[in-house]
Amino acid sequence: MFFCKNSFFFTYKKSFFYICISVNLSNFITFLAQIGFHHCVFFQKTLKFLPDMQLTNRAKQVSNTQMTFAEKIYLPAIVTGLGITIKHFFKKKVTIQYPEQQRPMSPVFRGLHVLKRDEEGRERCTACGLCALACPAEAITMVAAERKPSEEHLYREEKYAAVYEINMLRCIFCGLCEEACPKEAIFLQNDVIAPAFHSRDEVIYGKDKLVEPLKK
Repeated sequence: MFFCKNSFFFTYKKSFFYICISVNLSNFITFLAQIGFHHCVFFQKTLKFLPDMQLTNRAKQVSNTQMTFAEKIYLPAIVTGLGITIKHFFKKKVTIQYPEQQRPMSPVFRGLHVLKRDEEGRERCTACGLCALACPAEAITMVAAERKPSEEHLYREEKYAAVYEINMLRCIFCGLCEEACPKEAIFLQNDVIAPAFHSRDEVIYGKDKLVEPLKK
């Protein structure tokens, strides 16, 4: 019933290899054999040159063996699991009792923010707004003010941040504010972690929590 010498066969012969490339070759050949293409001489010759191809190397032969009585009651599996638990019970513990015990932090860890002072104890921040502009989470807000003549010992520049706030719920501790600051006024400490919050009023950190304390 298959016309091997008509124009249909030669047209199909040309597209045969294109189909083999785009689909699973072994399944495709099985499909052709099921629909009767195994009678074709061209198909039989092609099978001799095609390798046994697989999509992945994770093929697994599935066995249909019957479970033993011990496997049915799951006792060997339970005993094996308990043995693993007991073996790890006497090993050295990898956990620590936090917060009583704390591991040393990495030098590049980005923790709680701090507004630095200069050598004379004056605030470095000039309220230029570059840190707020660089913040991807828009967590920093500030209000600038002009320094009075009597405040020269408090602020280094003529303009300073009268209000400087960071929303810790928004902050992602990326450190971009630290990189954007031209005065080296804000840093993320590598030894202080932001504490846990119990209310939304505690997540807004102002200058009272951010400014570096005066050195005695």
